[in-house]
Amino acid sequence: MTKQFFMLQLINLNRKRYLPLFLLLGLLLLPGTSFGSKQIKKSITLDVKGATLESVIGIIKKQTGCFFIYDVNEIKEVKNVNVNVSNEQVEEVINLCLKGTEMKYSIEGNTISIFKSTQVKKTPQKKEIVKGIVLDNNRQALPGVAIMLRGTQKGVVSDDKGAFEISVDDKSTSVLEFRFIGLKTKVLNVSSITNWNIVMEEDAAILEDVVVTGYYNANKATYTGSATTISKADIQNISTTNLFTVLQSIDPSFKVVENTQAGSNPNVMPEFQIRGSNSVTTLRNEFEGDPNMPLFIVDGFEMGVEKVFDLDPLRIESVTILKDASATAIYGSKGANGIVVIELIKPTQGKLRFSYNARYVFTGPDLTSYNILNAKEKLELEVITGEVEMFTDKYNQRLMNVLMGYDTYWLNKPLKVSNDLYQNFSVSGGDQFLTYSLTLSANPSSGIMIGSGRNRTSIGSRLQYRYKNLTFSNSLNYDLTKSENSPFGSFQQYGLLNPYLKITDADGKYIFELESGVMNPLWNTTLEEKNSTKYNLMTENFEIKWDISPNFRAVGSASFNIRNSESEVFYSAMHTLFRSQNDFSKRGLYRMNNSYSTSWQSNIVLSYFKNINNQFFTINSGLSFYDMDAKQHGFSTQGYVADFLSFPSFAASYHETERPSGISSKSRNAGLFINANYSLNNIYFADFSFRGDISSKFGKDSRIAPFWSLGIGYNIHREKFMKSVEFINTLKIRGSYGVTGSQNFDPYQAMSKYEFNSNNFYNSYSVGAYMDEIGNPDLKWQKTLKSNIGIDLSFFKNRLSISADIYKSNSKDLLTSIRLAPSLGFSSYMENLGESENKGYDFSIRGILFKNKDFTLTLSANGNHNINRLSKISNSLLAWNSNVDTETQGAGTDITKVLPKVRYIEGQSLSTIWVVKSLGIDPANGKEMFLDINGNRTYIWDSNDQIPYATSDPKLRGSLGLSLTWKGLSFNFYSAYSFGGMLYNQTLVTRVESVDYKKNCDRRVFTERWRKPGDVTLFKDVNDRSATKPTSRFVQKNNYLDLSSINISYMFSKESLSKLKYFKSLSFGFTTNDLARISSIQIERGISYPFARTLNFNIQASF
Repeated sequence: MTKQFFMLQLINLNRKRYLPLFLLLGLLLLPGTSFGSKQIKKSITLDVKGATLESVIGIIKKQTGCFFIYDVNEIKEVKNVNVNVSNEQVEEVINLCLKGTEMKYSIEGNTISIFKSTQVKKTPQKKEIVKGIVLDNNRQALPGVAIMLRGTQKGVVSDDKGAFEISVDDKSTSVLEFRFIGLKTKVLNVSSITNWNIVMEEDAAILEDVVVTGYYNANKATYTGSATTISKADIQNISTTNLFTVLQSIDPSFKVVENTQAGSNPNVMPEFQIRGSNSVTTLRNEFEGDPNMPLFIVDGFEMGVEKVFDLDPLRIESVTILKDASATAIYGSKGANGIVVIELIKPTQGKLRFSYNARYVFTGPDLTSYNILNAKEKLELEVITGEVEMFTDKYNQRLMNVLMGYDTYWLNKPLKVSNDLYQNFSVSGGDQFLTYSLTLSANPSSGIMIGSGRNRTSIGSRLQYRYKNLTFSNSLNYDLTKSENSPFGSFQQYGLLNPYLKITDADGKYIFELESGVMNPLWNTTLEEKNSTKYNLMTENFEIKWDISPNFRAVGSASFNIRNSESEVFYSAMHTLFRSQNDFSKRGLYRMNNSYSTSWQSNIVLSYFKNINNQFFTINSGLSFYDMDAKQHGFSTQGYVADFLSFPSFAASYHETERPSGISSKSRNAGLFINANYSLNNIYFADFSFRGDISSKFGKDSRIAPFWSLGIGYNIHREKFMKSVEFINTLKIRGSYGVTGSQNFDPYQAMSKYEFNSNNFYNSYSVGAYMDEIGNPDLKWQKTLKSNIGIDLSFFKNRLSISADIYKSNSKDLLTSIRLAPSLGFSSYMENLGESENKGYDFSIRGILFKNKDFTLTLSANGNHNINRLSKISNSLLAWNSNVDTETQGAGTDITKVLPKVRYIEGQSLSTIWVVKSLGIDPANGKEMFLDINGNRTYIWDSNDQIPYATSDPKLRGSLGLSLTWKGLSFNFYSAYSFGGMLYNQTLVTRVESVDYKKNCDRRVFTERWRKPGDVTLFKDVNDRSATKPTSRFVQKNNYLDLSSINISYMFSKESLSKLKYFKSLSFGFTTNDLARISSIQIERGISYPFARTLNFNIQASF
């Protein structure tokens, strides 16, 4: 641990008992201070030849106990000191040491200051004495504070009562500096001070020199793990609306998986990965979600991704991403996918303070990836392809519409530019014993499809009470989130509607049927419809912190969560969904789903730290417990005679194909962990972590599993031989190896499952049951072996910093489904048989190009490269490959069956694109020519000829940043980049080649399809309507540059605010996100819901 962290542990302890230690640590803040703590002797015996002045001072300290103040860079120039004395006074010995040098000295009490003669000031004729007391945040006396007279080498140290006394030349011109480890340096003009009770405040910048792990804080200087910390300022500079955009911009190993279907839909939860995928993604259920999802920890407790998604970014103090084994092993069976630790803003003491944050957000649809035909082009294409014959009634009607100016751009019909006002109000304050805060926030997100949106409202309170060496903390939060899906339906259908069709009749009302068999989706918006979900979440967190001694701390915490969710769907009997249903008792639909869940979490953590002769030991151990109980039930009804009679009691019957459903999920797990860190001289360090977990999710014979990690590191920059290399500030290497686990799966996957056969009753009152799934009592955790080597560097007074990691992870015992013979009565059961591997590197670079008092220019860049492959798979995954190949082979014109699917092949990546090698389109006939597995040319596509053609994983992805500040004005720019990856362009399949000409399509159908012999083109014959099967022809480079964020803000200075009577702080800002994308591939993005661009104006003020 660093001296700073150790000092913070002592601040609130018995000051008299530890006075010598306080005095010793306090003087470290004076430049080059060196000291001893023995009783002062009046005489010195010394015999040195050719010694350095610094080494002689060390000897004098040991013999006298005097405090020394000096500049290390000045005294290290004095190297040839020869002194031979016996029982000499201190003054005489120092005179001999400094003889022939430019160095002088002064003595004040027990403090000896050594300085160059150019710094000596003439002793004034009259000295003035300044006296005072230094206090900490809790208004307790603070011993060991270094008080220096600015412009001189004169300084003193506060005593056990916090008292100090120092002489100054002139009170009217003298300035004092107060320094203490972990606290803000305080600079005071002597003439302006009337109350000499000086209160020192905590320095957040120094306190941030730790890694927040969720269980405890680790010293960053001796931390062997790979971790990235994102500050509150980073969040405000990049995006105050989307936390995950910020994480991806700062740390390239954190990846938000792009959802080209859902786009910017505010009601779809994003998916994430940290350093690749460790599990087979087909393993999901209603309660557990994505098995590759990292674990989210909020204020020390596990939290679901939906809660984090809805969390107000302005409430966040910091986010730490833990990546390797040293960082995640303490989470055992939940650490394989990485950990995201979020710390919320805590109340601080001071006078009553009101804060108000507001932002006005404009969100507009991004349709730049769409390029569809207009009315005239579409009609001409229909003639070319034979879809319609010229001069027929159908053709004449469509031509008349075109000539009359009907050219509907259907894509903008369900869209809007939304605007929302976000507001956050908080009040906080307190004293050294009690601090408090209350926060209210309303965070609406309307969405760009009309009628869609997600409205979040939350209220939270935090209390912290200190009593002697006990600290009690409590937070209570209530969140209410309501989401609405658009009554306009899926955005995809609007890109298929022909532009020459009339939307309304002569009375301006929406037409029900646009033409034979083509329904008008706008008609449904005139009907009564419900498609909404709401949930409320109550979270209670409580913590007790007990500083048992200066070296020993205990922390106990508990959390309780209650979540209720309700979703409703209602479609009118007149909805176009029921256009072919002639039985009105089956028209109309109401569907209701409710869920209820509770969870308990508790942690007990013991921390011990000890410093023995420059060897620092830290031990953290703890217990954790987690219990989750969730239930979900629902039903569907049909037959509604009127829109306004939408309550379930008005239904004619339950839905004929949907029985009432119910799901129950319950799981428990507990763990015991220990982490030990050792450092020598803050140069060499190592740590070890171990955790044992027990979980109900796995087989009864395999419920206990151990996880561990070992890390080592070396602070080379702290070696003596590095002192002469002044341009290097940090040179740290670190490495780790360990085993973590994953259990983000179905809680009942190890058990045999039974289902009641309610279709057959026995004796009119009993019902039978049959085994639905066979269990596996030996089913165990997935285990991931992680190794990591990292380096951290900083140069030129920390103006250039570099951090890089090389990593590898091997996941074993992957949970996969094993196929069984049909004669056994079960199709499959769960087993640990798969293995996968991820390896790669990530880096970040930050450089301050220019900096002075008012202006700073900073550039940053980061990147990640990850390779994934399957080492071993089960026979069920081989059967999966066979099934999808068979489906693709017989697809015919069904384009839903021809897009490339994941194929599980040993030695290949989960991101591999499997296609048949294409030789292009034959100019003679417009047919595609392939190269089969034997190297022969053929016009026939065969699934057996598929090859691993490319991977979608990029060679490098990351972000670039620029930050410029001038006084209170700041400008921040971030862009995301990716290059070297490949992508199967599905737009070329679904919108250019495998097209239904009854519907609208991409303009490239009209301009680039093969039409006659001799045409050289990428696309096959325009009259070929067969579904295009996976072909290398459509595998394209996926290089892009996204303009992710631009932020401009201005913070008013204290001088400016002095003219505004009530403001303590005030800032204005402007931010835009997802402004533009430059890409090497032209593909439709946001199929069912478009992507969006946002622009927001914000104000933050405190009173």
